[in-house]
Amino acid sequence: MELREAISQISEIHAQLRRTETFRGTRALPMAITSGLALGVAAVHARASEALGVDGALALWIGYALASALICVLDLVRLGALSARKSRRQALFVVSQFTPALLVGVVVTAVLFPLPLAARALLPGLWALLFAVGIFSAAPSLARGLRWVAGFYLVAGGLLLVAGSGAQLPPAWSVGLTFVIGQAAAAWTLHEEERRTRVAE
Repeated sequence: MELREAISQISEIHAQLRRTETFRGTRALPMAITSGLALGVAAVHARASEALGVDGALALWIGYALASALICVLDLVRLGALSARKSRRQALFVVSQFTPALLVGVVVTAVLFPLPLAARALLPGLWALLFAVGIFSAAPSLARGLRWVAGFYLVAGGLLLVAGSGAQLPPAWSVGLTFVIGQAAAAWTLHEEERRTRVAE
């Protein structure tokens, strides 16, 4: 009985360490790439908004989300191939914290996309809000400065909801700058974290 309790306590200690230990596998470069990609998508959306229409514009941003997710996943796969078992466990733990917000985003998009414009126009704001929730959920395991990035997405998501509440899609640059600034801020935060880690070593 005592052995079982000791094993249970050790498992709880390990779980607590995973929750409080900072994951250093998230790099600045993928965030910077997704920021630049958002800039390009916003430019295309702004230039071709009439030709794209609402469905085309939303499809363009959904494509951006999928491409950004692929970039981050490939970077985590690279980390898994090059890192020790402990780092791989940390990466899976952080991904598990972020995943529920992503899944909700997929469901919300699938439900709202076929509906009238008044519903679809809310999608960019909801995406930003869910991104904020995902970062806040994983925040205990991430660089501390990313909490400010989550706060930015929270405020920007609220503003995008207001912009989309008049049965029209928010302007291309308001959507674009949300992700350009948010991802650039994440890249800068992670860059500074990487620099401090190198100096400490």
